[in-house]
Parts: sequence; structure tokens; C-alpha cells
Amino acid sequence: MDSKEYKKTLDFFDQQSHSCTDFEINLALKACISLNEYQCGMNIQKTLSQNSLNNPYIQATLTQFY
Repeated sequence: MDSKEYKKTLDFFDQQSHSCTDFEINLALKACISLNEYQCGMNIQKTLSQNSLNNPYIQATLTQFY
């Protein structure tokens, strides 16, 4: 994906964050990594449910993030 696609991913997440699936959350975190949007990634992490935090894919992406 190029930077425009990552930006679209984050825009979508911002609009739908209240109803995003773990898959979409994971994509948004990966977009933050690719765009060096660290504050955005930290904000996403703060809103994650315990269930999402226990998702192994999100855990792996958060490991990459930090």
C-alpha cells in the first residue's frame, strides 16, 4: 500500500472507530506505523477493549509499533 491508502485507512478508522473490528483496528495501527503517526497509534491503543488487547494480531502489531 502507498501512503494515500494508509491515510484512507486512518480516515476510515476515525469515522468508524466506535464500531471497528479487530481486523480494522489492526490495519489502522499498521497504517500508523507506516506513516510514523505515533500519537495516532497511541490514541488508538488507549481506546482498545481488553478483548482487542488480547488479540494476538493486535499484540504483534503493537510490538512492532513500540
